[in-house]
Amino acid sequence: MKRAWIWVDRGLFGFGSPAAMCVFRALVGFLASASVFIHLLDWQRWYSEDGYVPLAMQKAWSGPLPSGFTLFGKRFAEGGTFPRIDLLGSVVDPRLSLAFLIAILVAALLTTVGLFTRVSSALLALGIVCLNHRNGIILQGGDTALRCCVLYVALMPGGAMYSIDAWRRAAKGDLSVALASVWPQRLVAWNCALVYLTTVWLKLENEVGNPWRDGSATWYPARLIEMARFPVPPFMNEFPMVRITTYGTLIVEVALGTIAFYRPCRKWALLGGVLLHLYIELTMNVPIFPYVMVAMYVSYYSGEEVEGWVSRMRARFGRKPIAHETLAI
Repeated sequence: MKRAWIWVDRGLFGFGSPAAMCVFRALVGFLASASVFIHLLDWQRWYSEDGYVPLAMQKAWSGPLPSGFTLFGKRFAEGGTFPRIDLLGSVVDPRLSLAFLIAILVAALLTTVGLFTRVSSALLALGIVCLNHRNGIILQGGDTALRCCVLYVALMPGGAMYSIDAWRRAAKGDLSVALASVWPQRLVAWNCALVYLTTVWLKLENEVGNPWRDGSATWYPARLIEMARFPVPPFMNEFPMVRITTYGTLIVEVALGTIAFYRPCRKWALLGGVLLHLYIELTMNVPIFPYVMVAMYVSYYSGEEVEGWVSRMRARFGRKPIAHETLAI
């Protein structure tokens, strides 16, 4: 039991190469940049008093707290509002809203390239949280997953490698990379697994007339015209293929929450997840969501594995491996 506990403790709270976390930082920063850019295209419609969701509507939609609501031991009065970090919660000047969105975009771009990473990733996390709280009506799975990811990135040593910060240190002669706590990376992996396992649980909880149980669930999204994207061959939306895609989705989601942590099965589980989300991206208009979920797959790999892959790619293209010295903490 002691040996088993030591193994678990090292897996969750040990130290290792930050390479995987640095790749994750770049991916999340890029996806956050794309998401904020999409918001900027219609910012007045969604984040101004002249748009669809003025502040009064957002507060009414959020709704009052129920009687006896308690958070962290504090009891809130009936009819109050839920405590939120929302820097846009009282902003009615559209110029301030626009400036806030542009500032988040700048923070996302800096996080992507890894410049002033600690500060930029923290500001990005704060900005995305505030943006989501300003207009919760338009949120979908991609926004929620991205919000979790930027919070995790803010906890990571994301500028340690593959960043402008690392390049600047190397230019000064500092080629060392300290071993980092893998706890933030484990948070991402377990959060990813939790998403899939709770999804399967919710899909299968109702027995009577449940389309996931009778194998017809994937038939319905193809009939939602407002979410349609690119056409697929007609047989993909007809039986028996519908049953194959329905049960196949459940199998892949269970695998991503379980055997994806087992190295011999990992690549097959993750490949199934990639194909699942590529099909969602092809057929359904759910912005950012498939890419955020696939980006989380990096957390299933150790930093040493990522470093090895990068070195092999550089050697294949005739480039020298990145020279650095890993220092133990």
